[in-house]
Amino acid sequence: MTADYSNHYQHFAPAGCSENQQPISVHILEMKSEQDFDSRHLHELEKRVLANKKTKNAKMQYLVSRTFVKALYLSESACWNQYQLKYLPEQHAVCLFAKNNVVKKLSLSHSKNWIAVLDVPKGTGAIDIQYHSKSAVSIATMQKSFAPADQQLLQQNQHSFFDLWTIKEAYAKLKNLSIFEVLTIPVNEIEQHCYIEIIPLHKKISIALALRPDIHHNKAIFRWTTNKKGEFVLANSP
Repeated sequence: MTADYSNHYQHFAPAGCSENQQPISVHILEMKSEQDFDSRHLHELEKRVLANKKTKNAKMQYLVSRTFVKALYLSESACWNQYQLKYLPEQHAVCLFAKNNVVKKLSLSHSKNWIAVLDVPKGTGAIDIQYHSKSAVSIATMQKSFAPADQQLLQQNQHSFFDLWTIKEAYAKLKNLSIFEVLTIPVNEIEQHCYIEIIPLHKKISIALALRPDIHHNKAIFRWTTNKKGEFVLANSP
């Protein structure tokens, strides 16, 4: 890959989980390069999608996210342009294909120059990442759709607007719903239907995981912290 993939945070839930506490991995990439990106690793169908993207930023997000996933899961000797990354609603996941065979099921999200990938067994989880860039007017408008219980959380400063937004987005992906179907559902009700985790990576970024309850993850395996360099790490990683 020729781009400047400056910050790639790679995190794994520690080993030793029980059978019902499946290990997961989260990969978060911050793109800092403004250069043109090379599309040679894209599948022909991916190139067609790329060509239809309207803005330079949309093109960059699409191209880099596809290349990033292939770099994570394919060997350097593999012909990356023979693999296609595509969202399948019936699978509730982004799937990496080799011809007609699914190689990997993932949840993928991007916002501005950030990309997040969640790798969880059987595609039973979803991730959402949101850069804090919306205008105050837009936030106020969307906040009006939140349930009274969510409004109270915001007033008590227990969560930011973007934390609640990413929780709802991740839940919508997990259930294959539109965000508009989820906006009015209180977060405390969402938490009764799935496991929710907020990842405190960066003060200008909100990241939420939504995991299906039948692969419940004990909260003890998620202990996010930062080291002396300010890098995002798992406190109890091996």
